[in-house]
Amino acid sequence: MRVNVLERRPVPGGTLVYLEPQGGEPHDRVFTNLDGPDTQIYATESTPEGNRHTRPFLDTQTRFAERGEPPGFELISNTKLCWCLRELIVSVSYSDEYGNHKEKIVIRSDGTPKGRPFETVAWGLSPKFHYDSVYAVSLENGDWIRER
Repeated sequence: MRVNVLERRPVPGGTLVYLEPQGGEPHDRVFTNLDGPDTQIYATESTPEGNRHTRPFLDTQTRFAERGEPPGFELISNTKLCWCLRELIVSVSYSDEYGNHKEKIVIRSDGTPKGRPFETVAWGLSPKFHYDSVYAVSLENGDWIRER
């Protein structure tokens, strides 16, 4: 599983409003860094000694899904350099009555290969991100919380 960056736009200015991820079914939290050449999706897990270990997602554990069943994961994409338009590429292997198959599936923001791309915008509280102000939206009451 990897990310394909379709376009790198300049980081926008003005005001940034964001929401923290919301609840749902238990799922894997995975990440990728859009700034480097490695577009692989990674997962972080704890070792028995309490250390953190990063590994490519799906490399050590196969996921099975029935036809139409959505496998749950949260993909966190990080960038410090751009407003990135991206899509997810999933390499799939499966067997059926006609043999073994391998294919690449493209997933965009609406779950199809032709929809609008996902968008990730560089942001943070550092002045280098050029936002005039940054607000978080409270999940408890919907209030805007000014962070900068």
